[in-house]
Amino acid sequence: PQAMAWVTEQYGQRHAEGSARLVALNWAESDPDAAFEWLASLPPGEEKTQTVGFVFAYWLKTQPEKAAAWLEATESSEALDPAVRAVALARGAKDPAAGLQWARRIHDRGNRERVMVKIGQVWIQTDPEAAKMWLAVSGLPRAAHKSVLGSAAPSR
Repeated sequence: PQAMAWVTEQYGQRHAEGSARLVALNWAESDPDAAFEWLASLPPGEEKTQTVGFVFAYWLKTQPEKAAAWLEATESSEALDPAVRAVALARGAKDPAAGLQWARRIHDRGNRERVMVKIGQVWIQTDPEAAKMWLAVSGLPRAAHKSVLGSAAPSR
């Protein structure tokens, strides 16, 4: 509690950079609900976005099922977009359709499209026909289509 209070008070000041990440990372291991609720209460900005993404990615790596289940049960919010991004990319590497379902939960359109393109680029390497069928109905802009299709393995 003392560390959290100090970080909350000093947040955004140069001497406190990175401290939110350390506190949240430690806290997320024992009480992720409280840790991410606290992170959501911090002022918006790049440090917050990076901290949410880093802490969740670490949790996802160490306890993937628990982290994904927590995120699925948690009310969606833009503050959690970095966490949703981490799950979408991790799942998308093994199961593109599942990764894309997660990607659709990302609030920010630009970030959502970038994640969908990354997953599509992986998918087109492993199952080009399925990826092309998805791409045709994805609603992504033409530039995104080109990016995905440009990742396809060359024909022999």
